[in-house]
Amino acid sequence: MQLIAEAYDLLRQVAQYSPAEIAEIFRTWNKGRLNSYLIEITAEVLSRTDADTGRPFVDVIADAAGQKGTGRWTVQTALDLGSPSTAIAQATFARAASSQPALRAAYRPLPGGTLIPLTRSEAERFTAQVEQALYASKVIAYDQGFQMIQEAALAYRWDIDFGAVAGIWGGRLHHPRRLPRPHPHCPRGRPPPRQPAC
Repeated sequence: MQLIAEAYDLLRQVAQYSPAEIAEIFRTWNKGRLNSYLIEITAEVLSRTDADTGRPFVDVIADAAGQKGTGRWTVQTALDLGSPSTAIAQATFARAASSQPALRAAYRPLPGGTLIPLTRSEAERFTAQVEQALYASKVIAYDQGFQMIQEAALAYRWDIDFGAVAGIWGGRLHHPRRLPRPHPHCPRGRPPPRQPAC
């Protein structure tokens, strides 16, 4: 979800698209390789307006996310295993930062980059680059997750069927046909020792 939030922020701040326009972009992406439940519901939320104010709904809800603890537990386990799960860790830290509005307010006046307005064609090119970056980030996050599970399987002598894991992940938040293809050395969904995760 953090990857999608960052893609949204880039499209909103750099490309200067409205939430409704970003909803349409996400709907388009949802018809391609980024097809997922999370992209679908994000587009739905971005297309809504607040009945009381008429403003985009995303602009009136609190921009703070809570935690159930699964991200924290995953990052702690990754550290214990020495598995570099940087995408998951950064998403967990971003969620923690979102729940500290006073800290974010203190950072807001610090100097940052200068936004130069984009032409329509530049914004469209930028949007394509954001889509590519989001897809690459999704692949990296999957790889890091699979790699961490493989490290745990080796450490704890688990017999993990990576095909089944992919099916579980695919069925919950992502459509299975959009998961990266298994590694060629994994005919039954199980990686051989010390091979790249499937």
